[in-house]
Amino acid sequence: MTAKQELQDRTEGEDLFCWFAEAISLNEAVSLTLTLEGRSLLLAYSPTWCGFASLNDSKTLIQGGKFEEKKISDCFELRIFHPRFELRWAIRGSETSKGQAFFTTEEADIFMEPPFARLQSDQRGKSAVFFRGEGKYLLWGTKKDFYEKTEREGWVSMYDHRINTLQIPFSSDRSSKQVYLRYFEYFTEDAFGNLEFAFEQLRDLC
Repeated sequence: MTAKQELQDRTEGEDLFCWFAEAISLNEAVSLTLTLEGRSLLLAYSPTWCGFASLNDSKTLIQGGKFEEKKISDCFELRIFHPRFELRWAIRGSETSKGQAFFTTEEADIFMEPPFARLQSDQRGKSAVFFRGEGKYLLWGTKKDFYEKTEREGWVSMYDHRINTLQIPFSSDRSSKQVYLRYFEYFTEDAFGNLEFAFEQLRDLC
């Protein structure tokens, strides 16, 4: 068996479905994910802070630490990820009220669910995936024992003496003190039969 055939046998998904918007407000983009079942996690970037957060509603999110509500509109870039999808939004150019949004999923049926069903069909696309690989990013720090008594339910504190504390929206009964950010990498085949990296999709914390 050739290396190419072996990779093809390991492929779990055949297609990656996407939706793209050139100019959409962050609140509108986020509202697309609120009706989808399951808890979504965020990587948020703003001029004053960046880190993991959880959605409160389409206009606010919960930041770790003091568990403060933050305005989503303060962010200039956001990645919402879930085992079923990822939504990326970022400001491009001088227009700050709207940005580009890119939504990816392996489930075509997700576009039949509201509110995606009302979106224009020409904003959707499909990419044939030759190979999907899975990987994990190790988050810095370890789960700190003395934070367990004061933590909010569904959050853990990661601590490193050089960097201090990072709160992440994660709960687990595992004894391991490490937490990983799991992702999928999608590859397509170019005109010469070579693997070509297409996209990375964040999935969950584990």
